Amino acid sequence: RRDVSTLLPLIYQFILPGTTIYSDQWGVYNSIINVNNGPSRYTHATVNHSLNF
Repeated sequence: RRDVSTLLPLIYQFILPGTTIYSDQWGVYNSIINVNNGPSRYTHATVNHSLNF
């Protein structure tokens, strides 16, 4: 499955808080920051594949 309920537990299990996560702009990745409007565990930066690769 490719959704928030699959992605976030994996991030929480394998990536330390305070880490900068780089991803493309797939919509599910927007959930990495401010889950349930809580404090952010991670810094999230994105790559726009139409501009960068």
